[in-house]
Amino acid sequence: MKIPEKLKILGHEYRVSFDSKLFMNENVGGGKACGNDLSIVLAGGMPESREAEVFLHEIIELVKYTLKVEISHADLSALSEGLFVAFRDNDLSFSNKD
Repeated sequence: MKIPEKLKILGHEYRVSFDSKLFMNENVGGGKACGNDLSIVLAGGMPESREAEVFLHEIIELVKYTLKVEISHADLSALSEGLFVAFRDNDLSFSNKD
């Protein structure tokens, strides 16, 4: 998956970057998102499939934050993993471009 440098979520444009130091931090789990400074930071050096799943997880975190949806982190993690597997296993794309 090609991770974009910028991503629009619910009217806000987020910067997407990589930080290899995050990979060493067990408390972060591969990524972090901040609705206040409009950023997503992913750990550098992850396998492609893990990077893609963490990216989806952080997008869901930002939707949750912006819409003030109550969901536990454990449930959000399960949701992101399940969606990732469904999208990847079925080669799903929501783009209407060929």
